[in-house]
Amino acid sequence: MTAEDLTAVAPALDNASRVAELEAAVAKQEGTEPGTTTGGGTPPLTSRQRVLLTAKDIKGMPDPKWIIRSILSENTLGCLFGAPGTAKSLTLLDLAAHIAEGTPWFGLTVSQSPVVYLSLEGQARLKGRIHAWEAVNGRDFPANVQFDLECLSMLEKGDVDAMIAAYPRDAVIFIDTVARSLGGADENKDMGRFVANCDRLREAVSGTVLLCHHCGKDESKGMRGHTALLGAVNVTIEIKRGQDKAQRVLHVHKNNFGPEEWDIGTFRLETVVFEPDNPESDTSCAIVPEETLAAQGHDPTPKETMIHGLRGNQSMVYDCYLKILQDKPKSAYGVTKQELKDAFYSEYKANAQAGKSPSRTAFYDAHTALIGKGLLMKHGEVFFLPGVTPETPPLPEDPQPEQGKLTGQEGCFSQSAHSV
Repeated sequence: MTAEDLTAVAPALDNASRVAELEAAVAKQEGTEPGTTTGGGTPPLTSRQRVLLTAKDIKGMPDPKWIIRSILSENTLGCLFGAPGTAKSLTLLDLAAHIAEGTPWFGLTVSQSPVVYLSLEGQARLKGRIHAWEAVNGRDFPANVQFDLECLSMLEKGDVDAMIAAYPRDAVIFIDTVARSLGGADENKDMGRFVANCDRLREAVSGTVLLCHHCGKDESKGMRGHTALLGAVNVTIEIKRGQDKAQRVLHVHKNNFGPEEWDIGTFRLETVVFEPDNPESDTSCAIVPEETLAAQGHDPTPKETMIHGLRGNQSMVYDCYLKILQDKPKSAYGVTKQELKDAFYSEYKANAQAGKSPSRTAFYDAHTALIGKGLLMKHGEVFFLPGVTPETPPLPEDPQPEQGKLTGQEGCFSQSAHSV
C-alpha cells in the first residue's frame, strides 16, 4: 500500500477507531463484550447497515406529530423547569390529564396519547392533588394516565429495562424529578448517562419523555446541572413568577420545532379544602389558567392585592407567618401550627387595648379564611404557601448530593407496601 493509499483511507480508519472506542465504552457500562448485541436488541455499531438519503427522500418524510401544538412533538425529549414553589408538579399533573384526554391546554391543540407519570417525590400528596384537580375541573381524572410510584434510578440499566417492559408504546412519559431519578448521583458528572438512558427509553417505546427539573442557584441561567441536558432536549419550558407572587408564567425558551422565547400563558392556584367544616382538614390545589378565570367571570386579582386588603386577625396571622418563615433557614418550607398560633397571640396582645383578649376561635377563623382565599395551605400540623410540596422541601442548589448516599431515593416507596 502506497503513502497515497494510506492518506486516502486514513479518515475511514479514524472513524472505525472511534466506533470501536464507543462500543467499548457502552460495553463497559452494560457489562457486555464489545461488538455484541446490546440488552435492547440493537445490533453493534460496526455491524449496522447505513442508509443514505437524498434531499428528495427527506422532503418526502412525514411531518412530526404534535403532542402539544407548537411545543412538544412525538418521539422527543423535553424539560419543564422552575424554582422551588412554582408549582412544577401541579403543572405536569394538569398537562398529563389534558394529553390523556386530548383536550386543549392553554388554548393549544393537544393530541390524545397514553401517559405514564413517574412520580419520585411528593407521592403522599398525589391523592390530594388528583382530588383537587377533579374538584376544580368538574370531572374525573382521566384513566389514561398511569402512575409509577416505585423508586428507581435512570442510571441503572435494570431499572430502565423494567420501564421499557412495563410502559405502553407511544406513551408520553413524565419523569418528576430529574434529581430524584438520578438516585443521588452527581447531576454534572452523570448527566450524559442520564440523557442516554432517557433516549433509550424514548426510542424503545416510540414515545415522548418530558422531564421535571429545578433551575440553578442563579435562576437567570436556566436549568440546574450540566449543559449536556440543555443540549439534548428539544424544548425547555420554564415556570416563573409573574407580576405578583401568586401568578405563574409558562415560558418557552429552547424549541427545536417551533417558536422560541414566548409565553404559553399565565395561571394561578385554586385551593381546595377537602372538609370545609373540619378545622383540621387538609388542603390541596390545582392550576387554573387566568383566561379560564376571566371567562368564568372570576376576577384574577393578584394575590398581593388581596394581601394588602386583609384586615384584622387575617392580616395579623398572615404577617406572623411571613415573619416566622423569613427567620427560618432557606430549606424550611413551612410553619407549624403551634409556631403560628403562639406568634399570633403574642402579636395580638402586644397590639390590643389593655385587658382585651382574642376570642377562643380567633386564630382558627383567621387561618381558615386565609386557606379559603388561597393564601395559605395546610397539611397536618404545618402551614405552607401554595405550590410547595410539604414532604419534599426545596432541594439545595449547591453543593451536589454527597456521593454514595441515595439521597435521590428519599420519599419513594413501594406500591405493595404503602398506599396514598
